[in-house]
Amino acid sequence: MRKILLVLAAAVLTAATGAWAQDVAAFDARYNAVLSKLQSMGHGYYSEKEWAEIDQSVQDLVSDAVRRDDGNAIVKAVVIKAMVLSDMRPRHAEANDVLLAARKKVAKMSGVDASKLFVKQAEVQAEAGNAKAVADLIQEYKASKYYDPKPYAWSGGSQPGDPL
Repeated sequence: MRKILLVLAAAVLTAATGAWAQDVAAFDARYNAVLSKLQSMGHGYYSEKEWAEIDQSVQDLVSDAVRRDDGNAIVKAVVIKAMVLSDMRPRHAEANDVLLAARKKVAKMSGVDASKLFVKQAEVQAEAGNAKAVADLIQEYKASKYYDPKPYAWSGGSQPGDPL
């Protein structure tokens, strides 16, 4: 009886892991497709209908990541959404709000690095011309659990003229 329960538990765990891996692979495929589309949209003029389609594709990525409660996917998707809002459609305030909401959401999740959200938010604020907000974000990031300063690795240079 005990062996049957162990085998059954292993089968359930394997199925759950397989489904999770399949979800991640599907997310990554859609994420790459959206990035490719955005890259091609960087050249030329696009109609409101085309912008609505890309906005929906990006929102679908965010919604999927939130539905699966996948913090790393949330970070990736929200950075793309903020890029579209701020870099491509100068809607800086909306991009900032999206990034702030994502930072609050992933702060509750363990094992998620929200550093990219801070960086993108600083880029958005810089693009909006808000130098004080950028300085405040840097201080907020340095005080956060995500800040992990590492010394710059270098070698050589023990004598003048030595290459680094």
